[in-house]
Amino acid sequence: MEGLIAHGHDITFLGSCPVLLKRCRELRITNYELRIGPPPVTKWGAISFFWKKRKIQKSFSFQLSAFSSQPDVICMLSLTEKILLTPLALKKDIKVLWIEHDNVGNWLTKNPSLPLLKKLSAQVTTVCVSDLSAEIFRSLGYKNVVAIPNGVKEAERGKLKEPACRQGRERDDGILRIGCIARLSPEKGVDVLIAAMKQVPDATLLVVGKGPQYVQSSKNVTLRYEVPDIEQVYSQIDVLVLPSREEDPFGLVVAEAMMRGIAVICTDACGIAGYLTDGQDALIVPAGSTEALVEAIERFQVSGFREQVATAGKKAAREKFSVERMVKDYESQITNHTV
Repeated sequence: MEGLIAHGHDITFLGSCPVLLKRCRELRITNYELRIGPPPVTKWGAISFFWKKRKIQKSFSFQLSAFSSQPDVICMLSLTEKILLTPLALKKDIKVLWIEHDNVGNWLTKNPSLPLLKKLSAQVTTVCVSDLSAEIFRSLGYKNVVAIPNGVKEAERGKLKEPACRQGRERDDGILRIGCIARLSPEKGVDVLIAAMKQVPDATLLVVGKGPQYVQSSKNVTLRYEVPDIEQVYSQIDVLVLPSREEDPFGLVVAEAMMRGIAVICTDACGIAGYLTDGQDALIVPAGSTEALVEAIERFQVSGFREQVATAGKKAAREKFSVERMVKDYESQITNHTV
């Protein structure tokens, strides 16, 4: 939204997410709170949704009529919006983009609204955050699916610090410092990474994340549920690992680390892997393989090779994962939208 505003577009955010509403207020982006309840992504949610959908649709209709001028394009993130607001927008000849940033699961494949979504998809453009994710939506029967990789900002100059390996720490103690920023749940594969760490000498692991999966701290594994500034983590590590064992639509932390000149390891279940070259700008390993992670970490214990990959990774991140590139890609879909 910031980038589109900088390009001269008039942007308004209408939604129920408290985090996004707060951020829009901080950035002085025009915003309105929409109270529509949780999306129909659970069994009970899908059942109760049909009881209240008329009320929600009336709310959408009222909000649309309240705008001083009709929007040219509506970008939708919530499943509720896609089901109920899309028909209203299409009737008013408003272009519609559906943004899909989550992994596909039962919430969609077994959702009773899936046939309607597939039918509506022929009249909108579905934007996924990677080619991997786009192919999954196409396989479900969605039409007009495109991929726009996420963009990440470079660290602010005042916060940017060189990775640990460039501060002389490696030369002092010979320890390879590994970081993993991920939700603690089985699909993220943090347990696979921890198992790999047991086979890697002279290395430590810092895990930052919350979730239902139990993670055991040890002599060389430290767990933090949250940090005041993520830049502190990036400044302390030599390597970032995202060990996802199931579909991870993009893998934002990989792009962030690359943008900061940090060598990365990710699995082939990460959408970002499709934009990288194994052994050149990243190391890509099979999802769920402890042995492959061990081998990749051991390769990065050679500082010269690690620095080579980190340098190439930063160049690739600036070319492929910049905010400016993402904004231009969205702008292209908005201004040249045809279905």
